Amino acid sequence: MSHQRPALIVALVALTATSVACRNPNTEEARQEFRTAILEDRVDSVRKWLDAGMSPNEEATEDCATPLAVAALRGNEAIVELLASYGAELNAAAGPSGRTALGCVAAAEDNSDMVSALLQLGAEANQPEQDGRTPLMHAATGGFVQTVRVLLEARADVHARTTAGTTAVDLAAAANQTEVVALLVRAGARLAQAAKPADEVPAGPSLMSIVTPLGNITLGQLWDDLRPLLDTGSLIDTAHPSPTRAVETRRINGTMYKLTFDRDGKTGPYRLQRIDVE
Repeated sequence: MSHQRPALIVALVALTATSVACRNPNTEEARQEFRTAILEDRVDSVRKWLDAGMSPNEEATEDCATPLAVAALRGNEAIVELLASYGAELNAAAGPSGRTALGCVAAAEDNSDMVSALLQLGAEANQPEQDGRTPLMHAATGGFVQTVRVLLEARADVHARTTAGTTAVDLAAAANQTEVVALLVRAGARLAQAAKPADEVPAGPSLMSIVTPLGNITLGQLWDDLRPLLDTGSLIDTAHPSPTRAVETRRINGTMYKLTFDRDGKTGPYRLQRIDVE
């Protein structure tokens, strides 16, 4: 009896494989089983359905619901690579908004490994959605530092704008993602207010941060929030060269700094745009 059990198991596995291969992949039941296999990370079952003719490019009625996007959000690189090898369109919309699988991952979590995998397979770093948002903009908004780094290495455009005219650094600053703001500024991004000709930022190199006894003063932070850190140094001067700009000169740890703050709109708060050593 014990010699019959392995043979029975082999027969059942073979029967299951045959049943998948012989079934019509165009039925709703088959498509549901395919989706379930992806959700349960069953690579072999996904491969069998693809071999049986299941399309890896099933249209989604909601965002991030295509097979590729679901697998990517689950962090399953094996299934993502498998779907790509069977013709999954890496830059196709993963739902009504036009967001791609890469955009879905960039918006959801700081999974730089999956972002790297998608980019290596051929995903476009600058593919925009219907409203112009790019994967970099999503990662910047979420404060996903490692994802932002990977996207910048893949030449993600820091100057790309949404249909409303907002850039990745604007979104990061609005979400108070100071580390991301510093990364983007280092990559050449400029906050919206600084782009105005009437408020031109001084030319030349600028610091990313200042170390104080109470913490770091970093680009993108609000003037009011920085007050305790600024007060660790002595105030030299405060000036308002324009309605949307303020400049504060401070001596901190023996060094003279000029800190330039730009206003968010006409009545919004002031954010640190530039740090210069005087």
